[in-house]
Amino acid sequence: MKIRLSFCVAVILTLGAYAQSASPTARTDDVAIRDACAALAQNARDAKALSVIQSVAVNDTMPADMRSRAMVFLALPFLQQMNTNQFARMAQVITSTFPEEGPVALGVSESDWLATCPSCNGAGGKTMTCTVCRADGTCGRCNGTKKINVACLECKGTGKVVVISPNVARRAESVLTELRTLAMENIQFAEQSKKALAVRTAPERIAALDEVMAAFPKRQDLTPLIKAREVAQKEIADKAVRDQAQEERNRMLKEKDAILAVVESLPFSSIPVLLRQIDAFLEQYPKSEYRIEIEVLRSKQQSRYTFYTNLWRALYVLGGLIVVMFVVQMVKDLIFNRKKKEGMLKLPGRENAGDDNLADPLSDSRKAAAAREAEDELGIYP
Repeated sequence: MKIRLSFCVAVILTLGAYAQSASPTARTDDVAIRDACAALAQNARDAKALSVIQSVAVNDTMPADMRSRAMVFLALPFLQQMNTNQFARMAQVITSTFPEEGPVALGVSESDWLATCPSCNGAGGKTMTCTVCRADGTCGRCNGTKKINVACLECKGTGKVVVISPNVARRAESVLTELRTLAMENIQFAEQSKKALAVRTAPERIAALDEVMAAFPKRQDLTPLIKAREVAQKEIADKAVRDQAQEERNRMLKEKDAILAVVESLPFSSIPVLLRQIDAFLEQYPKSEYRIEIEVLRSKQQSRYTFYTNLWRALYVLGGLIVVMFVVQMVKDLIFNRKKKEGMLKLPGRENAGDDNLADPLSDSRKAAAAREAEDELGIYP
C-alpha cells in the first residue's frame, strides 16, 4: 500500500507540471489509449492525453505490459528534469511490481543519466596539503599526513554528474509507440474476436477462433476464446447426437410404417416373418412411443396366426382320420372277402362251380332217381 501511495503521489507530481488535477477513470478503452499516444507524440504536455496514460498506470485491470509502459512514460519526465531520486524510486516500483515487464519496459540504465565528473575525472575529489598544519607539526585534521581529501564540488564526491543522454528522450518516444502499438493490437484483437464469436455455425466459428488465436498466440487473454471454442465443439457434438437421434427416429418411423403397411394385405403364411420383424423392431427401439401400438399389433397377429394354425391342424387331423378310416375299412373289407372265400364249403362236383360246362352231381342223382321211379311205374325193373 505504501508503494502504491508513493507511486500515485509521484504520478500526480508529474502531471502537476503539465495539467490540472484529474481523477483516473476506472476503465480506459484501447481507442482512448491509442488516441492519447498519438496526441502526446505531437504534444508531450497534452493534459487530456496525460490523464488517459495516468489512468492506465493506476488501473489494476489493465494488462501488465500496457500498465508498466504507462508507468515508465510517466517516470521518464523526472529523469529529464534531472530529478534522479524521484525517478529511481519510481523505477524501483516499476521493477518490483512487474518483475518480468519492468526491466524491459524501463529501457534505460544509469549510463543514460550519469556521466564521469569532468572536474575530478570520476575520483570524487582531490588531495590537497593540509591548510591547518601545513608542513609543520601535526593536527587532528590530517592525522599527521599533511594531506587531506577534498570532495569535488561539482559531483559532491560521487565521481558522477547528471548528464541526460539523448536515449532518455528516444526511450520516451519509443515507449509511447509501444503503448500505442499494444492499444492497436488490443483493438484488432477485440474486433477479430467479436467477429469470430459472432459466427453462427459452430464449425465456422471454430475456424474463425483458431485464426484469431493463431494471429495473437502470445496474448494472456485468450481464455474467453478457448472457452468459446470448447462451447462450439460441444455444439457440434450435441448436434451430431441430435442428428443421430433424428436419423434413428426416421429409420424407426420408416420401419414402423412398413410394418403397418404390410398388415393390410398380409397372407397367413407371412405372419411368422412379420412377427420376427416386430420382435426385431421392439428389441431395437425399446423406448419407442409406438411400442404399445406395435405390441398390440403383434398380439393380434399372433392370435390370428394361432387361430389359423389350430384350424389347419384340425383340418389336417380330420382329413387324416378320414383317410385312416377309409384305409381301415378297405383293409377290413379285403380281409373279410378273403376269409369268406377261403371258408366256403366245397360240395361234390362244385369244385369248378364256375365252369358252365360241368354237370351238377346232385342234379344228375335226382334225374337218375326220377328215372328209376318212372321205370318202376312202367314195370321195367323186376
